[in-house]
Amino acid sequence: MRIAWLVVFAGCYSAKPAPPTIQNRAEASTGGLLTITEDGFGPLHAESQATLTALRAAFAGYDVRPTNDSTLSYSVYLGDEKLVWVIPNEDGTLFNVHATSPRIETMGRDWRVGSAFQGASSLTDCECWGDNPTCYRRGGHVAVNFKIACSGVQGSDRSALRKLDGAVIQRVIWSPKPFAGESADAADLQP
Repeated sequence: MRIAWLVVFAGCYSAKPAPPTIQNRAEASTGGLLTITEDGFGPLHAESQATLTALRAAFAGYDVRPTNDSTLSYSVYLGDEKLVWVIPNEDGTLFNVHATSPRIETMGRDWRVGSAFQGASSLTDCECWGDNPTCYRRGGHVAVNFKIACSGVQGSDRSALRKLDGAVIQRVIWSPKPFAGESADAADLQP
């Protein structure tokens, strides 16, 4: 009989559950070397100078090289990999900055060089820059350049912009001045 009570008692006993573990930490970054935000590109912001001296100071630890094809520009390298292309204005201020490597991340978006684009609904306009379209949200500071022909995706035709989802990103561009100068209003974002 004692054995029966022990079996019944043992079957009803349950161990005290372990207290839940609480973790106070943020999700890890996706590992970009530099980050593009609406306010800047890595160490660069709207007031940054785009001179060789200023860029070498801003990108300490990287190799900043001037290039003078038809106009002056600067490229930022890590080893043999070109990460960034900086276009200055004639007065030495920043015109825009281009991510040329998938190692540059865009805050709040999955926009990386070489990856398939998603987010056409957040764009309002496309312009042809050379042979490829560069698209942006009017009034924003971040644009995307694609490895496709410009035909059919210039302007602000919402149905044409939807065709960009899945297109390969060639560059992600940050500008200290807003693209197209003004913010998009609700009418611009209607399908």
